[in-house]
Amino acid sequence: SSKSINDLRVLVVDNDCASRIYMTSILDRINVQYDIATTTEQTVKMLSTADKAGKHYDICFIDCKASFADSITLTKNIRKIYDKKALVIILSAYDISEIGENMETSGADIFLQKPLFQSTVFNMLISLTDKNYIKGTFHKESKESYDFHGKKVLLAEDNALNTEIAIELLNSVNLNVDHAENGQIAVDKFLTAPIGTYDIILMDIQMPVMNGYQATKTIRSSSHPNAKSIPIFAMTADAFTENVAEALSAGMNGHIAKPIDTHILYRTLCNCLRQA
Repeated sequence: SSKSINDLRVLVVDNDCASRIYMTSILDRINVQYDIATTTEQTVKMLSTADKAGKHYDICFIDCKASFADSITLTKNIRKIYDKKALVIILSAYDISEIGENMETSGADIFLQKPLFQSTVFNMLISLTDKNYIKGTFHKESKESYDFHGKKVLLAEDNALNTEIAIELLNSVNLNVDHAENGQIAVDKFLTAPIGTYDIILMDIQMPVMNGYQATKTIRSSSHPNAKSIPIFAMTADAFTENVAEALSAGMNGHIAKPIDTHILYRTLCNCLRQA
């Protein structure tokens, strides 16, 4: 049975005040119901109380500031009580190498690397409510699952390092990449390209000459036959304070946070390109 994102019940376990405020403000923005626990005892108690009341939690976000080992221990303890169908457990930490063997043994479903961006949390929750989602496979998804052979992306990005990373990630799933150094060049390339040249545009927001919003508006209002239909995604490091309204009013389809999370990038491409 598929739920909508607003029907999810989330328990946030976090013993650090600042980090808790940050996480709950993301959930507030995307309109997800949550409760907060700050200790191991409280977590287990809240989970069982909710169960008895017939209002069990769907998801438990675990972030123990004291030590990552505490997060792992708590996850194992919760997993003894709840199977994977009953509860999705999400662990977050700054260092992906901390996970190692722990991922399989802890019983966590998903690992998120911090800092967490609103789009990361949103995409992940959407994927959990997606009918096609099979629990436990999300974090194992790798680039081997994706092949976009024959598709072409227009990448607008002025930073050389970011460009190099993005091209590497896109090439690794067999996407053909055409790079534009700023918004104006992106517009020129799109407008002069024959129909059907590009399948998607990835648009940095902060760029010289013409920024991503302006470039998107210019493309959308042009007479190019693909102008209205081509998917355009913002790419920005400023995801937390991202002005979603501005992106939507410029005609963007969504946005991908930087540093780029490969799951979200490939999943977003998949959603756009498989339909094309």
